[in-house]
This record gives sequence, structure tokens and C-alpha cells, in this order.
Amino acid sequence: MLKLEIRIRNSCKDIKSIEARLDKGFLKYGLIKEVYPDGTICYKSTNSKKDYAVFGKLIYALHNKEWFILNVDKWLWYNSDYNKDDSDCFEDLLFHYTKVESKA
Repeated sequence: MLKLEIRIRNSCKDIKSIEARLDKGFLKYGLIKEVYPDGTICYKSTNSKKDYAVFGKLIYALHNKEWFILNVDKWLWYNSDYNKDDSDCFEDLLFHYTKVESKA
């Protein structure tokens, strides 16, 4: 499964605006949105052949957006097409781009 987990910092004063911006990008391509009890937003693949490219495009677009990077404490990319256990195939994008580990 391809999915991206993002959690906006509780201290952020503009949570709704950031979530709306994210939704505009991800839902535009038909990705599935789920919100976990801890506030993590999860955008999931629809199993379309285009989903991998869509995730790549959106990840690349977000990595240098200050309004995004400074306001998230979790940004995890799961790429487990052939593996049922997501924990084996994920990348901490927040750490990759900022050297700050995502919080659980």
C-alpha cells in the first residue's frame, strides 16, 4: 500500500488552513483520506497505476514549503506494494528533508 501520514503540530495556529491546502492537493487526484485519533492525516492510494507518481509529485512539492515543513511533527511515506507489513517499507520524510525525526 502507498500512503502518506502527516500530523500538523498542535502548537500550529493555522491547522485548518494547512489541512485544507493538503486536501486540495491530495484529494484532487482522488487519493483516500483518513484521520487517525491522534490527529494524523493519512492519504492512501486508490491502487491506480498513477498513484506512485502522484505521491512523488506532491512530496516533492511539499518538501520546500515553509508553511508545511515548519508546522508538521510527523511525515511518513509508506511504500509497501508487495509487503503487507507497512513497518518494513517506510521513510521518515521529515527526517530526510530536515534531519528532525518524526514523532510517533
